[in-house]
Amino acid sequence: MAIETPEQTLARISQTINDSVKRAFSPKFTNKLGKKASLQIIKRVRLGYGVADTGNQKRLKKLADSYKKVRKGKLKFYTGTRKDGSRFIGTYKPKGAPRLSNQTTPGRSNLTATGKMLQSIRGYGRKQKIIVEIPDKPHGPDIFGNPVSQFVTC
Repeated sequence: MAIETPEQTLARISQTINDSVKRAFSPKFTNKLGKKASLQIIKRVRLGYGVADTGNQKRLKKLADSYKKVRKGKLKFYTGTRKDGSRFIGTYKPKGAPRLSNQTTPGRSNLTATGKMLQSIRGYGRKQKIIVEIPDKPHGPDIFGNPVSQFVTC
């Protein structure tokens, strides 16, 4: 058996590391990690938690009383334009309550009004990266004046 030179040893170690990285970041593995990450986000949000800029878990902000009334179907907002061209926000009592997800209540802060936004979260692997996204599309009826997804960053 021949003795390796330091250059040969370094080349062998480098090749072993490269092979390990390729296996660790294979499409199959990163897709699995992406799916697992998306499921973890869904579970955490349904429990009423988010992540602070520091990376630590924190409770989502409490819902405003007016927003709770919207979710209960007791109040709805609209915008209008006065004769002078100025804009205003008005309210009215809707005919019925919006259909909430079975994962929430009107007073629960967990981003699951209809549940469609959380259900649409998907995670996958691409080019040795893990991507978790909310597809850029409406998520259910516009029960709050604007799609909820535009106020959520990931």
